[in-house]
Amino acid sequence: MAYVAPENRAPEELISPVDVGSHGTHTASTAAGNANVRANLGATDMGITSGVAPAAKISVYKVCWEDDNPATGGCYSSASVAAINQAILDGVDVLNYSISGSTSTTTDPVSLAFLSAASAGIFVAASAGNSGPTASTVNHGAPWLTTVAASSFSTELQGTVEFEDGSKYRGASLMSAPVPASNVVLAAGAAAAGTANPELCAPNALDPAKVTGKIVVCDRGVVDRVAKSAEVQRAGGIGMILVNISPSSEDLDRHAVPTVHVNPPATQQIKDKIIANPGIKVSLVNADTTGLPVAPQPQIAGFSSRGPLLATGSDLLKPDVAARAWQCWQVCHPSVPAATSSA
Repeated sequence: MAYVAPENRAPEELISPVDVGSHGTHTASTAAGNANVRANLGATDMGITSGVAPAAKISVYKVCWEDDNPATGGCYSSASVAAINQAILDGVDVLNYSISGSTSTTTDPVSLAFLSAASAGIFVAASAGNSGPTASTVNHGAPWLTTVAASSFSTELQGTVEFEDGSKYRGASLMSAPVPASNVVLAAGAAAAGTANPELCAPNALDPAKVTGKIVVCDRGVVDRVAKSAEVQRAGGIGMILVNISPSSEDLDRHAVPTVHVNPPATQQIKDKIIANPGIKVSLVNADTTGLPVAPQPQIAGFSSRGPLLATGSDLLKPDVAARAWQCWQVCHPSVPAATSSA
């Protein structure tokens, strides 16, 4: 259902429902994953989990394709419209659309296709988007859609960046073991020869002579978060402090080296302390040792798109709901006998 030029299609891509990036697998397992599954994130036991509707049947409509040519790859609106129309003909009961959309109109082709689905009695859930925390970034604002934001779910999966002078900075972390007091370096000052923007910790950006045995501070952005820790490991680093340049989500990834992910104002405070104190030692602790108050939970995740909606004169309140996925997995086991689709 998607146009993919054969000469440009990525070699790992398959003409099948298989999703090489695993995004469809992620959303499908959230919707209809097996019930009563023991979940582990690294070495952390997350308890018994379940999909929202374990008894549901999944129908997959593949509309996004990996392509070697950025001009022709991605998700075509025409493919989405074709998939939605086919789902209507197939008689599905629910459509899940975890793909971005327009922030300025509710009458784009995909939204109108969803209007047809809603008119046929199909419940449509669409992502609010991942462009937060900036205001008016919410997409899929049509009133016939349920627009879903994301929210945080835990204050337990945290770590601490501890300087030897006693300063402590809390952040998200899945690391199973701490990193003892070690030398620390800003990635910006540990560039391999000829590297532009080394602070991003892109593959082959770091000089092992400057990184080996040290904790590395990497800026978030451009490069996949887990690719950054993989580069730290490749260059001989023993830990990473991943810093958001502007306020955003603190994410729990399975990193190649122990990692704490922090937000401003900690970002600049950590960098300034390292610059002002050459040779200062830093520890990464796999727990929150700051003693600071914990923000109420759940909260809207930093990356989740916000209102107010710009489309239709801002007279609709969007997003409609915020999903606290992990908590729901633990307690929500509704049975949906008819077909559920993941577009």
